[in-house]
Amino acid sequence: MNRNNIIAIAKSQPAEVRNFVQDTTGPVLVSYSLNLSTEQLVLSFSETVFVTSFDPSQITLQNNEFIVAYEKLTDGYIPHDNNATVILQLAKENLDNLKAIASLATKIANTFISFTSKLVLDMNNNSVDPIKTTSAKI
Repeated sequence: MNRNNIIAIAKSQPAEVRNFVQDTTGPVLVSYSLNLSTEQLVLSFSETVFVTSFDPSQITLQNNEFIVAYEKLTDGYIPHDNNATVILQLAKENLDNLKAIASLATKIANTFISFTSKLVLDMNNNSVDPIKTTSAKI
C-alpha cells in the first residue's frame, strides 16, 4: 500500500461526485440450464435484471444453430425478485411440445437457446445482448 491516509467525510457534509458515467451496457447471458424434471429454465446474466421486464416469448429453444427443430416459448412463471439469475417455470404447453420433439432438448448437443433484445432489461433499462437463431448458444 501507499500508506495514504483515509479522510473521513461527515454525513452532514457529503462530497459531490466529480465524475459519473451512466450504465449503458446491457446484460449478457453467462449460462443457462434446462431441467425438464423440475420444468425450469434457469438463465444467469452478467448483471442484475429487472424481472418484471422478462418476456419468455422472446426465447427460442432449438436443436442446433440451423433450427431444424425448435420450440418458441409462450409463457412461464418467474417466482423470484430482481437478480442476475432468472428461474423460469415453464408453461405446460411448452413442456408438452418440448417432450414431443425427439430431436430437441434430449441432451446437451441438441439444446440451444436464442432470444431477442426484448427478453429482459437491466436495472437501468438497458436491453439484453441478444443471441440470434443463427448463433444460438449451447
